[in-house]
Amino acid sequence: MITFPQPINIAPTVATFSTLPFVIEDNAAAKWVRVRFPGIPKPLPIWSGDAYTAAGDYTQAQIESAVVAVLGSNPASVLAGLYPSIPVTNKTVSVS
Repeated sequence: MITFPQPINIAPTVATFSTLPFVIEDNAAAKWVRVRFPGIPKPLPIWSGDAYTAAGDYTQAQIESAVVAVLGSNPASVLAGLYPSIPVTNKTVSVS
């Protein structure tokens, strides 16, 4: 789970998050890792191909850091992309 210092809003009527639990999906044969967030329809790709190989036997802390890195400085925008066609309220936040 990652925690945001302030809530992020994804089109205010869709979702607001202060914390965001996730489930890891790891496909060794296809060489990818992605995460799914409860209530968000699409998965978030984390590693694939060579990046998957380089990650090796990752820890929970490493996957959490990777999720934070993929979400970047505008997690609302990235998460909004996991919904089918919704407006985005752009807001830059730091995540930890």
